[in-house]
Amino acid sequence: MIDSPDAGGVRILFEAVSAFSTAGLSCGVSIACGVAGKLALIFAMYVGRLGPLCFIIALNDREEKRAVEVVPSGRIMVG
Repeated sequence: MIDSPDAGGVRILFEAVSAFSTAGLSCGVSIACGVAGKLALIFAMYVGRLGPLCFIIALNDREEKRAVEVVPSGRIMVG
């Protein structure tokens, strides 16, 4: 997004917020931006689709020590 010289700051901000909120609106800046800008928009769309909370949970380290589960065993009389 930064590599497009003729785009104003408000237009770039509009594109970024639109991508994050997955609104689907555009003011034409994404056509003029390079590969890095398009990849940034794609990443913003992906994160916006997942939701910030789900994205943080997905990136969180899941090495929590869980308690050992004990499964009861025995014969059950039916009838």
